[in-house]
Amino acid sequence: MQRLWLKQVKAFSASLKRTAAETIITGLMPKPKEVIPMQLVISDEKTKELLTEILVEMIQQKREVFQEIFVEALEEVGLANAITEGRKNEFVGEDKILK
Repeated sequence: MQRLWLKQVKAFSASLKRTAAETIITGLMPKPKEVIPMQLVISDEKTKELLTEILVEMIQQKREVFQEIFVEALEEVGLANAITEGRKNEFVGEDKILK
């Protein structure tokens, strides 16, 4: 009985000396059946705060890129307004334009 106990103690101490990967490979430690993903819950207020911080930092770091984007957006709005205004008036013939 004492020999059996001694063998078990030696086997246990030997398994403690191995790394987790070795014990999984040798089959002394069972493989995990399922990995449970962790979820992070962030409030709407915290999300808004984080997004604002990110946008401000991006604008500060990539100022030229955002300036180009805003200029193009303003030009598009101006063009759309001009098209809308032009539709309100009468159409002008090609001959008047080419004079």
